[in-house]
Amino acid sequence: MVHFTEKQDIILQIVFPHGAEVIVTMGYTDNPMLIDVFMKPAASDRLKTEGLCGVFSGNSTDDFKHSNGSFSRDVGERSFPREFSMSWR
Repeated sequence: MVHFTEKQDIILQIVFPHGAEVIVTMGYTDNPMLIDVFMKPAASDRLKTEGLCGVFSGNSTDDFKHSNGSFSRDVGERSFPREFSMSWR
């Protein structure tokens, strides 16, 4: 489904047969264009995910698990986002 609003934002919603959803919004702000991607796993995906979107366990402390199985030291550290995302590269 593609939806256009008065602000010329573009919203793309993809719903997979098993219930997972991907929602992409693109809109003009102070930046030339802002793109957000939201992923909603299906209930059947519980405890079967890993990576940048977490493990979908309901426990936020295990959402930042690196590809080698370790966890980020401190989410408040400035190096945290880069360190975490680069582990999944």
